[in-house]
Amino acid sequence: SNRSYMASTYQALGITAQVQGRLDEADDWYRKSLAISVELGNRPGMASAYHHLGMTARARWRLDEADDRYRQAVQIREALGLRALLAGDYHELGSTAQARGRLDEAENWYRKSLGISEELGNRPYLARTYHQLGSTAQDRGRLEEADDWYRKSLAIDEELEDRPGMVSTYHQLGDRKST
Repeated sequence: SNRSYMASTYQALGITAQVQGRLDEADDWYRKSLAISVELGNRPGMASAYHHLGMTARARWRLDEADDRYRQAVQIREALGLRALLAGDYHELGSTAQARGRLDEAENWYRKSLGISEELGNRPYLARTYHQLGSTAQDRGRLEEADDWYRKSLAIDEELEDRPGMVSTYHQLGDRKST
């Protein structure tokens, strides 16, 4: 329908604004998309809008708000069995927990994300999650464990020729050698 096309367009405009750092504008587009998705009863669209609103809240360090939005997305996606998308929600919940220093909680979310990514063979997500598990281990002072996770991440980044991922992981490994 025309309304559902509008919701998708608003979401795309939100992503564009977000990438350019215009978070208020991004939120406006995501809220418009959410309103139409609610009106149409489009639950996947609602979950997507909540996830993106979580990302803009996270970018502003509004961690409670980010968690609330991610959890709204999780609730819908779990009910609908949208496992591939849940991996991203779980990853982001891990990220907000880690930002607060709640490392057990962060690790639990990352492992939930990892389980889905392994099951679906989602290599880019595996690399991201291995990297974050390395970062969590490093935060705990478990440096050998951190190195193991970083090397797993690096192996996938190299295989996928993901230069930004490789640089980020080499940076983490390099940081560690100097400590």
